Amino acid sequence: MNQKKLIAKLKRQLEIMKEIVRDIELATKEAFPIGTSVDYRHGEQLRTVRVVGHSDWGAPRVEVAGVTGKTYWIDVHRILEEVEA
Repeated sequence: MNQKKLIAKLKRQLEIMKEIVRDIELATKEAFPIGTSVDYRHGEQLRTVRVVGHSDWGAPRVEVAGVTGKTYWIDVHRILEEVEA
């Protein structure tokens, strides 16, 4: 393929990726709204935390607050591991 075709293909793929990322961000906000309590594993320990924010930079992450009030970011996949579908 020539360079123009490759660039056009790359642009199409990036547009698809942007749409998927937007869908993931929306689904994360709907599934885990601010104020929701969620469980995740930290090593062998099951922790319950409260969602206090959502990532807006393309990563499926939520900001949570633990029992001490400290806030930190965790990947959504860690929460999903504890959720029964």
